[in-house]
Amino acid sequence: MKKRKKLNKFDQTPQRTILRTQAQTGIDFAKQIKEITDNSVDAGAHNIDVILEPKKNIFEVKDDGCGMDEEGLQNATIAAGSNKDVNDGFIGRFGVGLKNAAHALADTYAISTTQAGSPHKFFYEEDLDMISWEHDGVEQEDVDASEKDHSGTTVTFYLNDQYKITKNKIAQAQKELGDSYDRLIKKSNLNIRINGTKIEPLDIEFKDEVFPRKEIIIESGLTGIVGPNGCGKSNLVEALRFVMGELSPKQMRGS
Repeated sequence: MKKRKKLNKFDQTPQRTILRTQAQTGIDFAKQIKEITDNSVDAGAHNIDVILEPKKNIFEVKDDGCGMDEEGLQNATIAAGSNKDVNDGFIGRFGVGLKNAAHALADTYAISTTQAGSPHKFFYEEDLDMISWEHDGVEQEDVDASEKDHSGTTVTFYLNDQYKITKNKIAQAQKELGDSYDRLIKKSNLNIRINGTKIEPLDIEFKDEVFPRKEIIIESGLTGIVGPNGCGKSNLVEALRFVMGELSPKQMRGS
């Protein structure tokens, strides 16, 4: 056997453009809004305001969840990074919803967040067309004494010209959130509003007309659930957990 000569090491870091290319595969505007709203629900928020501004072409989600510290905010912005405890289960543990939505819809996005009792509020803004993986970092400012008991996060997307906010898109988002969170809205103190209008759970008879029932056969062995971002894979897994007896609100994204 001939002796082989080892050549130079090389960097296998992917180009940042792969994030946008992958995120825009199978994109659905309403489902991307639902992905970001999921983060607020996971953070234990009771009030979530979704703001869609057609004139400015801005999409924003504000919540009163637990908020993040500096490290948590950094983790939230890293591709495939997450603040979720892997011991909580497999649902969404890789935390790709925020990053996918940002790269799919926006040219720039920004996050502001604070935790109750923290003397600081943290800020992050990213130009999604930048080439380097290195970011200038998180910024912080002191919190007024009157706001120290407040917690929550605001995520703002400055959408690109490809995804204009229209009345039709707003209506689709209302239907998506009403369907996705009807159980939580009915059985907990979760309030979701789009442009100030409270989201109401869809009537079950109406849902059967719009979303016909489907039969899924799960045979012996390993069954995979495959689909684009925001198509409801996590919802299906949660439904299976529920019918098999899972009662933990933490496992079912309850608050």
